[in-house]
Amino acid sequence: MAVTLRLMSVEIQMDVGALLLRCEIVAGRIDGILLADPDLAGLWRTEVALLEAAASVGLEGERISTAGMVMRLTSNLAIEEESRTTEMALRMLSVLKRPGNIFNAPVETMGRIEAAASPVGQARDETDRLDDRELALVVDEGRRWAHFPILAGWRAAAVYAFRSRRESPAAERLVFMAVEGAARHLIGLSPVPSAPPPDDGDAQAAILMRASAGWILAPSVAMARNGLRIWSPLSGIESFLDAASRALSQDLGQLGTLRHELSRLDKVVAGVSGRSRMGDLVALLRKQPVVSSAMVRDRASAAGQRWRSSRSWRRPAAS
Repeated sequence: MAVTLRLMSVEIQMDVGALLLRCEIVAGRIDGILLADPDLAGLWRTEVALLEAAASVGLEGERISTAGMVMRLTSNLAIEEESRTTEMALRMLSVLKRPGNIFNAPVETMGRIEAAASPVGQARDETDRLDDRELALVVDEGRRWAHFPILAGWRAAAVYAFRSRRESPAAERLVFMAVEGAARHLIGLSPVPSAPPPDDGDAQAAILMRASAGWILAPSVAMARNGLRIWSPLSGIESFLDAASRALSQDLGQLGTLRHELSRLDKVVAGVSGRSRMGDLVALLRKQPVVSSAMVRDRASAAGQRWRSSRSWRRPAAS
């Protein structure tokens, strides 16, 4: 009986190892594609960040759509409860788009994560907050496993979950993504992440800000995409890796679709002539996938000024 149980344990560990290896291989392929095409990386991470923010809030029992987050900024139709949910999603979106480097600034980054994941309108018990030493230990655990970025994120999330007594699963998932992205940069994969925005509470900035991060795997999206799974970094890693493997394979296919969309934009530009501003608009969309009418207006105005300046030297002098 003891031998049978030991063999079963070894088999489970081999299954987990195989799943982890599969996830890291697909994630590495995605990372390579994104490194070779910064415009594609910005578009993909913007889309995934929106989905992750909505899915993470959903796993907390609050439903919000990506369209709802955008509409919240352009109308006052949302009721108070929906507004609070959307505000939390937008705070998380700001961290997802620009988590910074958690290995270089562990306490500051963890503070942003905890603030973003805190439910709006609910005061947190200060006696349960982790001190700076404990926050640093969470990040150190992720650094120890940085050569396996997904495992590094999981380990850091598990330590945070244990030390915080599962007070904020949403924060655990943000820790996972911040550590996973920082680990990819540490081992020479992802580029240097941009600094966090000066004001994480600005909802408009969260939507319009260009994504600049190193993460590949969005845990909430993975857990909810192919049948709802339970997020539990203290157990259930096999279930998580199975969901992650499926989600990463789908993301790899989605990159082909996004590349096709970018190619279509290039064909549109190639077909215009004269004083059309379409080229400037497409250039803006490639760098900034989510734009406001003010951003388009400013870009068009600047392009018009450049065009007039380029034409002025050709005008003959008045007789």
